[in-house]
Amino acid sequence: MQWDNEIVGLWPTPVLANQLADESLLNRLAEIGAVESSSEKDLFAIDDAAIQRLREEIERGVNAYFERLEVDQVPAWKLRGRLERLPYGSSQGLKNAPGAFLRGVFYIKTPKDTEDLQLRGDTRPGHLTLFDPRPGINMLSIKGDPYRDQAVTVEPQPGLLMLWPASVNDFRHPNLSRTTQLSVAFEVVPDDD
Repeated sequence: MQWDNEIVGLWPTPVLANQLADESLLNRLAEIGAVESSSEKDLFAIDDAAIQRLREEIERGVNAYFERLEVDQVPAWKLRGRLERLPYGSSQGLKNAPGAFLRGVFYIKTPKDTEDLQLRGDTRPGHLTLFDPRPGINMLSIKGDPYRDQAVTVEPQPGLLMLWPASVNDFRHPNLSRTTQLSVAFEVVPDDD
């Protein structure tokens, strides 16, 4: 599936995807990723122009998302994010973000030089899979139903920004490249302040 600056209805859950073609942003975030050692630190607390630019892009996406949902009053929200590294052989298990409105990822480095391990053809190294939040609903689908698939897998590209409801489970497939995949994972959470 090709994603390019759009909100796509899946199951019919809206998922935002936007491809940012800004090499200077990607390079600066990669530099920060090389220096920043803690993945627990809130990335958006760092005072840096590239992080501020990414924050603005995410805010634009969140506003478009809420507009698509035709929400009468957009709830007060704040952004919480961190750098995530996916080294060789690592994956991130099935998860969602209880208590958040939305969850998302921005890919910085997405290595394609995977090792030839004689694996099955459907391993999808480093990919992101989103799972239908309605368990079992696809059991009732018929041929040609656009909501037939229980999962959608996305091949990450540098600069790809994605947003989806926090209740949707996602899984990051194992990285089979000796180069570490680098991304920013974030949640849009209620702002109780």
